[in-house]
Amino acid sequence: MILRAIFTPFIMVTAALLCAGCDMINDELPSYKESSLVTVGDMAPDFTARTLQGDIFTLSEERGNVVFVVLFSHTCPDCKALFNDIVPRMGDIEASGVRMIAVSRGGTQHEIEEYMLSNGYTFDVIADSSAEIYKLYATAYVPRTYLVDRDGVIRHTTIEYNATYVDDIIQQISHL
Repeated sequence: MILRAIFTPFIMVTAALLCAGCDMINDELPSYKESSLVTVGDMAPDFTARTLQGDIFTLSEERGNVVFVVLFSHTCPDCKALFNDIVPRMGDIEASGVRMIAVSRGGTQHEIEEYMLSNGYTFDVIADSSAEIYKLYATAYVPRTYLVDRDGVIRHTTIEYNATYVDDIIQQISHL
């Protein structure tokens, strides 16, 4: 009986925390459109931050290049599924001259470093612990991707995860 009293709340809290990373707890979440602060045709909001690798990344300094921005949460299973689909296609993305930058929504630098290491991810990532970068783009839902053209304009977006997204992104890259 005591074990049940301890175990049941533990399971409930753990499940709640896992779901929170993917925005699945609240049944009253906004629609995708309502939660999107920018969309195709808008200038991508500029940001500057240090990557886990120690480099300073400024989106506006990437003008002249195509940039693939991925907003994610290290606690989100769909984000991991998206990355697992992206990693085998990194050669296609990089061969197209596209710069990929992943930005975590929340999580400490240490947590994001552990996440990257434990999953074998080696792409550039920014630990956005306060979600300030995320808040420039959206109010809810991860993963989100933004394909930003050479002029800084958003040309393609995705919200949450679908197995066809990476193929769509690669196809869109070929048009830029």
